[in-house]
Amino acid sequence: MALNCVSLDGNSLSPIPLPNENFLFRSEKVSLLLECGNGYPGNSSQHKCNNGVVYISNHRIVYVNSSVNQSSSGSFVTFSVPLTYTSDIKYQQPIFGSNYYQAEVECVPGGNLVSGGILKLYFKENGGYEFFSVHKSMMERILETGEIPMHHEPLPSYYSATGQQEPVSNRDTVNALPSNSELPPYSGPPENFVPDLKTRK
Repeated sequence: MALNCVSLDGNSLSPIPLPNENFLFRSEKVSLLLECGNGYPGNSSQHKCNNGVVYISNHRIVYVNSSVNQSSSGSFVTFSVPLTYTSDIKYQQPIFGSNYYQAEVECVPGGNLVSGGILKLYFKENGGYEFFSVHKSMMERILETGEIPMHHEPLPSYYSATGQQEPVSNRDTVNALPSNSELPPYSGPPENFVPDLKTRK
């Protein structure tokens, strides 16, 4: 993650795309809370913004403060974090208070931050779950292919051993099943086996 390291378009104040970067989702009126450090006094810090625009691309998450311009010295203007520097992403729906997105984030070299932390984004209007869904989908794609995808595309469907189409979330369970080469050979029923016909319907 990095603070005030995003190049912005001079007119729209939108982030200038990196090479091979495609922005997939944008939402306005989003507040940000970044809690860095381990929580002990002197070792932790907070960065807040009450109103901004959040973007997510196939490379990174970008947040732009709507209340300042990029010439503001020492202000919180932008925040960014590569998708590969995020983990444990969640969409929290507390009983009291607004729904929010949360993720653990790591700092990048030269990013004006010295430690990782917890990122929280509060969506004042709709868009929080959609943002979370895009992020989750992109992370699944990165883990699946080992590459940064160019576009937001759902993972392809697959078929389990039963021939039934199943969601990607069950893939780990299916892959945990032994292959045919690992199964012991079937030698038929025991020599003295007699079926119990009374229990059959």
